[in-house]
Amino acid sequence: MKNSLININNLELDLENPRFESSLDNQRDAINKMISLQGNKIYELAKDISINGLDPSESIIVFKDKNRYIVVEGNRRVTAIKIMHTPSMIDDKKIKQKIKSLSKNKLSGLLKINSTTYEDESYKRWIELKHTTGHKGAGREAWSPKEADTYKARNGDSSFSHQLITFIEFNSIFFKEIIANKKYWRISNISRVLSDPLCREKLGLKVENNLLFCTESQNVFKDKIFNLLMIMSETQSDGRPVFTVNRIRAKEDRKTFFNELNIYKSNDLVAPWEVKGNTDSIIPTPILKTKDISTIIEKRLEEVTSSDSSNSSDSSNSSDSSDSSNSSNSSDSSDSSNSSDSSDSSNSSDSNNSSDSSNNRNNLVPSNFSISSTNDYINSVFYELKSSDNINNAFYSNLLLFELFIKLTVSEINKSHNGNIKDKITHIINSLQLKSPNSDEIINAIGLHFDYNGELIHFYKKDLNNYNKSKLIESWDYWENLFKAVYI
Repeated sequence: MKNSLININNLELDLENPRFESSLDNQRDAINKMISLQGNKIYELAKDISINGLDPSESIIVFKDKNRYIVVEGNRRVTAIKIMHTPSMIDDKKIKQKIKSLSKNKLSGLLKINSTTYEDESYKRWIELKHTTGHKGAGREAWSPKEADTYKARNGDSSFSHQLITFIEFNSIFFKEIIANKKYWRISNISRVLSDPLCREKLGLKVENNLLFCTESQNVFKDKIFNLLMIMSETQSDGRPVFTVNRIRAKEDRKTFFNELNIYKSNDLVAPWEVKGNTDSIIPTPILKTKDISTIIEKRLEEVTSSDSSNSSDSSNSSDSSDSSNSSNSSDSSDSSNSSDSSDSSNSSDSNNSSDSSNNRNNLVPSNFSISSTNDYINSVFYELKSSDNINNAFYSNLLLFELFIKLTVSEINKSHNGNIKDKITHIINSLQLKSPNSDEIINAIGLHFDYNGELIHFYKKDLNNYNKSKLIESWDYWENLFKAVYI
């Protein structure tokens, strides 16, 4: 037995091919008999070969009888190649016309065929194992319909990775940085994660008929996917990927990786929704139209992955485990008292709190707070923010939308006013004559979100590790005074 390249003209079809009811007399008869038996299938095979070439994992098996090379495995493939080279030998006019229409680009590469040649009959064992049954697993085992469907789901247009990508592209604004780094995605890595039942469970996913369904809210799911793909698409300054498959190669590796990202199964369950197909229930996010607003999202990748994101001069000593927060280290907020969520108290005065603004609430926007803007985009952002639940599980989503809402508010109301954002906010407060017993405290608390140039400090750059649910809600409660003055 040896492997070699044999000219297609020297390969002969097996005149005693088991597909034929009886032995045939010559090669032309064998070719036309094969066409008669296979019909349009032989055309489809030829078409696939003309586009993709021959399967490199499976060579033709040839029996050498003196100077003759008889094809004992691969007669259909050899027939398809021969009639592409010489359509005139086809008797069936319809098949002949269709074969003539095929591309000839790959024909030059199909003159010599990779073949495994035997000079004895030992080849029969391999043919028998391939084409017959009853070998107790020694031969080829055809996939069951369910197994075939699973393969298609994992590797075709309905693969788990393809379903997730469809979801990401539909939510293109939220995933803007992820999509911008699409060339750094490794689909095999995404498929490896989604094929792991434990990873799917942590993402809130379950599989029904090879379709992904999520049992968590879409905001929670988006937040998890953003964090996951942000790390998996991270690159060095020269464009080389930081993330490698070694991080998720084994089951234990994937478990550790998810734990590092704090991705766990949520207890806040919703009715299952289809990741790819149930797009009607996803709130479409309008396209950003202003440079200022786009800047927030465009910088988000750098800010989230920055190793210095948790080192800010505005940091305060707190821990997420106790979910408690100390008042800001500012001379203007010295009258504020330290509090914790468990005591249901707040650093802000009574006039700053709505009836639903306790730090124990899970949603950022109090349920009794609404706005009415002539700008549909502002309304859309606000109500997506308001509908976002469970801040701890959807933390980045809340942070991003909160910042975006602040930027939109200032830009929309004060377009004609020059200066930085802090100047604009001060101008709005003064022009609207916001009256409040703690107006200085409000302005100072809001001022902590700006740098010395008066530009907004993204929440990511403040104190990400210690900036927990309590502090985020406290920030909203201060800013809410401004929102009320603008929209109510």
